[in-house]
Amino acid sequence: MQLQNLKDPTKRIDLIGQKFGRWTVIDSAPDIYYKNGIRNGKRRLPKPVIRFTCRCDCGIIKIIKKTQLKTGKSMSCGCLFLELMKARRGPL
Repeated sequence: MQLQNLKDPTKRIDLIGQKFGRWTVIDSAPDIYYKNGIRNGKRRLPKPVIRFTCRCDCGIIKIIKKTQLKTGKSMSCGCLFLELMKARRGPL
């Protein structure tokens, strides 16, 4: 299977060290490929999903998709949601 039309990994944007919400990108993670991806004539080439290893401010380390970081869909590991819920509930 030829992957010549896919993005060149050497031209990839380096996000290491950048912060997205509470995530800090610490390393790149292996890409995953979906079967029904980029259309090349009558044939479909695998679609790459670029992922990064990130550390949350609370210390949790997870692999997050680049699109989730860039669009703001993933802001933290879940600790932000818990803090917002505690603040909304207020003191008992």
